[in-house]
This record gives sequence, structure tokens and C-alpha cells, in this order.
Amino acid sequence: MSKRVVIISAGIIFTFILLLLTFLPLIVRKVAVSNSREWFGRNISLAKLKVNYITGTVRLVDFKMYEANDTSVFVSFDTLMVDMEPYQLIRSNFVIEQMYLSGLHTNVVMLDSSFNFDDLIEFYTSDTTESAKTDTVSENSLRFEFSNLELRDASFLGQDVVVNKQIELQNIDFFVPYIAWNQEGKSQAGLKFDFANGGYFQSDIDIDPNLGDFITTMTIDSLDLSGYSIFRLCQQFCQYRSVYR
Repeated sequence: MSKRVVIISAGIIFTFILLLLTFLPLIVRKVAVSNSREWFGRNISLAKLKVNYITGTVRLVDFKMYEANDTSVFVSFDTLMVDMEPYQLIRSNFVIEQMYLSGLHTNVVMLDSSFNFDDLIEFYTSDTTESAKTDTVSENSLRFEFSNLELRDASFLGQDVVVNKQIELQNIDFFVPYIAWNQEGKSQAGLKFDFANGGYFQSDIDIDPNLGDFITTMTIDSLDLSGYSIFRLCQQFCQYRSVYR
């Protein structure tokens, strides 16, 4: 085989790989959106999926997950950026150097004892029990190490249809500098958000993974509970505990 044939063949292969990597995010986005109900339990939309193969950065732009009726939006965010180290997977280490989520908005609706995410819980837990019976934990299980986890400008809207009241939280910020499996050092996390009618909630957490100890301080300022009876608040709390137990 002549040198020219080798060069031409290598050029064709390189061009093919380059085109494949260029259009792969577009293909993945379209396939994921088309099969979203089957894969995620709800229809979704995603404006852009960007991948930087050199830095290992993945960016999702303008994401929406719709309600079961496919019209209203259940969860949405402006940008999700994940900066990974893919080569660490060779050593069974899942490493994220930075994760940034901005503009997250969640709309939760409660009607009596049901929520607008009950179908999602059923979808994601239907196969978990069966798989847990057959899956075993390997001695060489995947280890994780996450750094710079940040949530910015998030908001939450909780609606109680029965009493026709809602709670709105705005400007939710959350930051965790470091968290890892079998880490030796301490971790800190902070959470702060504003209430729509004034006031705010702020929490700071210090965690010691070696001793299993943690210290948290919370501040609640001017929380408006008008329109909610003590019975209704206790009923909501019990419902949320039942869902997340």
C-alpha cells in the first residue's frame, strides 16, 4: 500500500470521526426528546446540548419537563453545566470538577393526598425493587468525587388546590464545595432563598464524614403562614413525609 493511499485513508477516517463527534450531541438531543416519555416518564424539550470533548464539559440549555397533560411545565432550567474527568472512569472513579445549575423552576401541585409528581415516583420506582433483588454490590464499586456543586437563581412554587393557597420561594442558591465517597475532610454546604411575600430562609451545614456528625444552623425570617391552619400544615407535612420516606 502506497504512502498516498495511507494518508488519504487516514484523512477520510479522521474527517468521519470529526463529523460524528460534531453531530453526535444533536443526534442525542433529538433521540432523547423523541423518546422522553418512554425513558423519563414525561415529555421533555431541550433547546441545546453542547459537549466539549477536550475539557469533558457537557452543557444543557433551556430544558423543560412537562406535566402529564403535556402542556404545563413541571420542571425547567436555563442552563446545566457539568465539567467531568472521563479518564477517571478507567480507575472506577466518577469525578465531577464542577456542576452548575441556573434558573431551576419547580411547580408542585397538591390536591387532597395526591401530588402532580406521583406518576414520576411510580415510574422511577417500579423497576427499582426488582433490580435491587438481583443486583449485588461489587467490591470494586464506582467511587465518586464531586466538587463545586452550585445552584443559582432557582425558584419553587407549591400550590394547595383544596385551600387555594400557594407558597413561592425565589432566589434559591445552594453551594457545596466538595463531597466524596470515603472522603477524609469535612464538607460545608449553604442554602438560601427568599419568600415571595418577603423574608428569607438560610441554612449552613458542616459535615464530618469520619464521625458521621453534622452541624446545621437555620434562619427563617418573616415566613407568611396566613391562610393555613395548624391542622392543614400538619397534614401537608405528613403527606410529604409519606412521599419521601
